[in-house]
Amino acid sequence: MSEANPREVEPLSYHGATPTAEAVARRPLTTAEWIWWGVLVVSCLIGFGMTIFAPT
Repeated sequence: MSEANPREVEPLSYHGATPTAEAVARRPLTTAEWIWWGVLVVSCLIGFGMTIFAPT
């Protein structure tokens, strides 16, 4: 393998450091991820609600 050809070098994401979006989308969510995304969505909804329906 020549060092000059960048196409022969594997991206770092293939070595398990960071899963790609495609790999994450194919597997089911774990319980911790369901909790994490649930908390994130609920907190966003509360934030938007407090912003939109704030007493003036």
